[in-house]
Order: sequence, then structure tokens, then C-alpha cells
Amino acid sequence: MNRFSIFTKMLLVLLLAVPFVSPVTSHASYDDVGIAIAIGTEASIAVLDEETIIHSYSDNNTLFIQIGKYAENDIIWGTGKNFGPGNSPEISTNGDSIIMVYEDVSDRSTYYALGDYKEPSEITWSVKDVEYNSEVRVKPTGAYLESGWFVEFHNAGNFGIDYTVGDVDSDRIFWDQKREFESDNINPSVTALDDHAMLILSEDIDDNSTYYSVGSLDAVRGTLAWSDNKKFIDGDNASVVQLNNGEILAMASSEARLPVPIGPLLPAMKYSIGSLGVGNQIDWDNTDNIHSFYSTSLDLAVMDDGVIVNLYTRNGLLYTDLGHLDNGNIIWQNVN
Repeated sequence: MNRFSIFTKMLLVLLLAVPFVSPVTSHASYDDVGIAIAIGTEASIAVLDEETIIHSYSDNNTLFIQIGKYAENDIIWGTGKNFGPGNSPEISTNGDSIIMVYEDVSDRSTYYALGDYKEPSEITWSVKDVEYNSEVRVKPTGAYLESGWFVEFHNAGNFGIDYTVGDVDSDRIFWDQKREFESDNINPSVTALDDHAMLILSEDIDDNSTYYSVGSLDAVRGTLAWSDNKKFIDGDNASVVQLNNGEILAMASSEARLPVPIGPLLPAMKYSIGSLGVGNQIDWDNTDNIHSFYSTSLDLAVMDDGVIVNLYTRNGLLYTDLGHLDNGNIIWQNVN
């Protein structure tokens, strides 16, 4: 009996030493973060061409522009250049020109700038600091369509999201009137789908969940016809991008357990890939895919060769991670 007890104890020790395999399709670990590229918590990225990506971020009420050169599944980032005072930048391009919308430091109203990229790593701004919205702390974002229209979205105070359609000229944007998108959602993230359509993700203030909707632009009226808001995931702080194969990649801050049997729920950055179907409904795959813990996705972009760039923040630092599709899954470079 005593030898059986000793054997049983040894067996239990061995079993406890074997790592638990989580059923969640994720390879994230507790301390995976990727590669830090700057200091900040508010930032965005946009692809300029097959080898160039632009990064705008704010640090200590100052905006910076950083150019990255992409080659062989890596991005070499240049030094961030001082753009001027500002916060909450969102940078967009349609392949020809660049738009950045951001908050003013003094009165927190919203400004825009227009520019063009010049090799090897310069942006020539035709206009800067043009006020277009006097509302404060709106966290602007937008979709720059290949047709030349820019659709800007922002929080309407503490509740709701408004949008404005802009006709982009070489040195100014001609704005239509402001319109309401949704009265119960905040913090929009948007990606262009084609010349006149876009997908928006936003947070429902009642249940702390992320919803999506597809909008179709009527450029003559300056309005968007929207599909019904549908739930994506429990969580907030969403980011979204259309992949080169037409599928949708979305991320959001949610909760997940470490890969142990009774691990605690921890803040986690989750993602899912979906296909846009009939009635603008998206068929999402596993929404329990985890990129990393204690991180928040800020923006997503896709290089010409299909490589995905995830820009995210953790502990006041900005990181990027690269990923590629593999049989419907994403293989991340730095957190797998």
C-alpha cells in the first residue's frame, strides 16, 4: 500500500509537469509582444506602395511621421519626424495622396493635412492644420477610397458616431454636411472595400461588444446606405482591414485564459477572418484566435504581397508584427 501511494504521488507529479494544450487555435504566450518601434498609445499605419509603409503616432501632444521600408518579410523603420502638435492621428492613402486627420492640442477640435510621398522617405504636405470639425475629443478615423472620396468618422461626444463625406482636391477637402451613423456606438474603425463601399467596426456602449456594418457611398448625395449592425465579438478597441484575397481581418480587445486548466481571464487581443456574403453578412471563423495578452490593436494594413501588418500598443510602447495567411490561419512572425 505504501509503495502504491508513492507511485501514485510520482504519477501525479509527472502529470502536473506536462503542459496543458489549449483547444484555442492560438500560439500567444503571456509575455509575447513583438518589436517596439516607438513610444505612444495612439497611432495608425497605411501602405504607400509595395515597399513603403507610413506610420503616424502621437507622443506628449506631438505628432510624428515614420517611414518604413519593407523587404523580405521585415520592415526597417526610419526615425520619427516631428509633424507638429496634435493627438489621435489617423493616416490614410489611396495610392496617390495622403490624408491625416488628428485632434488639435489646444482646443481638441479636429484638423486635417494633405500630402504626397516623395522617395526615398519624404512627405511633402500641401496643407496642414486645417480645421474641419469644432467638436472636441472625437478620435477621428476614415476611409480613403480609390475613387477620390474620403469618408471621415468620429465620436459624437460621449454617445454616437457621425460621419462626413469629403471630395479630395490637391490642396483642400470639400466636405458635405455631417450625418449620423449610429447613436449608441463609439470608437469606429473602418476599411475601404472598393471604390464606393466600406466596412465599419464600432463599440456598443450598452454591452461592451463590437459590431460591424457595411456602407455604400452615394457620392451625389454625400450619404452612405448602411446594412444592419451585426455583432462581431465581445470586446472593444477594434481594428479592421480587407485582405488581398477579399476576406476581412478584424481584431478587438477581449479576454482569454492562459493555456492552463484553470488559468484566470486576462486582457487579450483576439482576431478573426471573415468572408463577406449575402446581405453584407460576414461569416467569421474562430473568434478565439489570440495574438497576444495585455495588448491593444491600433491599426492593420496589408502589403502588396499579402503580408499583414499589425500595429498595437502595450505598456506605453508601439509595436508591429507581421503575419501571413496559411490555410485560413495567420502565422505571426513575432508571437508564434
